[in-house]
Amino acid sequence: MQYNPTTSSAAPRTRWANLNLVPLLFALVLGGCASQQSLPVDYAELARRASSGSPVSAEELKSAFVNSEDFAERLSKIVPLERQVLQLMEDQPLKLGAIGSTILDSYYGSIIGHMAMKAYYQYLEAADAAGQHVQWINILLASIEASGNGDSESPYSVLSSVEADAYLGLKQLTTAGSIYVTRAERSLVLLLVSANADNRHKSVYFDLGTAYGVMRKEIEKQLKGKEFEPIYLVNHLAQNGDSAAQALIGAILVRDERFEEAIRWLNLSTRSGNVLSTLMLARIFQVQARSLEGELREEALEVALDHYLRAIAQGSDEAMYVLGQLYLSGMYGDDNVPSGLALLYQAAELDNTAAMVSLGFYYMNRESEGFDLDKAERHFTEAAEQEHNGARIQLARFLIFEKRPFSKNAMGWIRDLAKQEHPEALILMGNLYARGGEVNQNFRRATRYYQDAVKAAPGNAAIVNEVAWTLAVTELEALKNPDYAFEIMNRMMVKDSTAMENAAYLDTFAAACAARGNFKRAIELQVLAIQFAEEGEQLEEIDVLKAHLEDFENGRVIIDAVP
Repeated sequence: MQYNPTTSSAAPRTRWANLNLVPLLFALVLGGCASQQSLPVDYAELARRASSGSPVSAEELKSAFVNSEDFAERLSKIVPLERQVLQLMEDQPLKLGAIGSTILDSYYGSIIGHMAMKAYYQYLEAADAAGQHVQWINILLASIEASGNGDSESPYSVLSSVEADAYLGLKQLTTAGSIYVTRAERSLVLLLVSANADNRHKSVYFDLGTAYGVMRKEIEKQLKGKEFEPIYLVNHLAQNGDSAAQALIGAILVRDERFEEAIRWLNLSTRSGNVLSTLMLARIFQVQARSLEGELREEALEVALDHYLRAIAQGSDEAMYVLGQLYLSGMYGDDNVPSGLALLYQAAELDNTAAMVSLGFYYMNRESEGFDLDKAERHFTEAAEQEHNGARIQLARFLIFEKRPFSKNAMGWIRDLAKQEHPEALILMGNLYARGGEVNQNFRRATRYYQDAVKAAPGNAAIVNEVAWTLAVTELEALKNPDYAFEIMNRMMVKDSTAMENAAYLDTFAAACAARGNFKRAIELQVLAIQFAEEGEQLEEIDVLKAHLEDFENGRVIIDAVP
């Protein structure tokens, strides 16, 4: 197997889309020429009023533009020009006048068109002429920000990826990476990884659904009854050099374990400096190394390392976190273990929550040289303060496991998550009421929290297993409920065939059977648990499972403390 990334300049072909189905649309929307048509009066009138200084809202202007008959033609005309503006903005302001004027003639709501005219007039020291364009930049910027907040649940609405890049530029940010995200509720979302002056990365999401909806209609006209798939558009964008589209195709191929094809697409995407594609390449070679031996394994690990280091050079805190974990695991030798800790700290300083949690685990590990529960708590707390629910759950688990007091904030976070029916938070509240301390011991409330956790996530095997284990083996007789533990485990095992092959879940199921006095069934399940553990080479668990089997064979139930 060859692990050197391909250097081919040709875009690889994919099997998803027959591009011959949609040549007219792509020529039209993405840069082709078409005959001029007049826009409907409503848009033309709005554009005339806006350009003359009359009050017109950005939303009205955009809506009229999108609903005009030749919207696709106009958009295909302005997008390449807008991209050219962003390339010329710093060095050649004199060229921007003609380009900006052409863009605004097609769409007066183009924020990039106004950016071009502002730069042109400011270079000529024509402050009054620049002023109107400054005003429109502010209007359009406010309109984008009113459309969402830029996160995955509420992305900003834009017409193109170029407009998204311009938005970041106006916010004094640069684009470090990009990928399209297809969703059922939104037709096409663009994720941009932004970088500020300190090279801190942040994900910003943009909804391209407005333009996409019009383009989809044009595509469907060409499909002649065949079902539309978003990949038709994405594949064409990728073939034409769109790094975000190339990254998405690479991600799809990774998901399907078609690694060699994925590598070719991702290598094309990285040519624009796309850090997301660099990270995916690193991950591919890291995964492939697991199934290799000798020189091939070492070669794959070196290529993975090279990509992680490239991503780190681009400022990726995610790459710092992942490589830090790999160094700490010893994958790259004992000499690099100290560097792993340093990388985790570097990522944590860039507000990487996963790195903070990893540092917490490192310091709570009694076998590590740095064992220090105070430091562990500090790092778990730092992560929780990032408003990350998973980190808040982990902090609470740490405090309960180590029998450390809850701060007011920690207690408040878990209570709030429990009120939101977060299943893990409900379990933790059950544990707190079962053991007492932060709250008055109350077995009835504890049981209700455990049952609410199962109701909140009936299909979550890990949640069901945790509740069943506690209620089957607890040393607190007033809390013990083996019948309920058996009921929820039995229901899960019937519905989830994968759970029936999980050694830990079988261990819990067996413990519940034993607690009800059915040792014959417990022994049968425990033998099966040991078999699956041996097949999965779960060496650390096998001894525990065998000890439980011995208990069942001798008519003893499992007794364990509430976490």
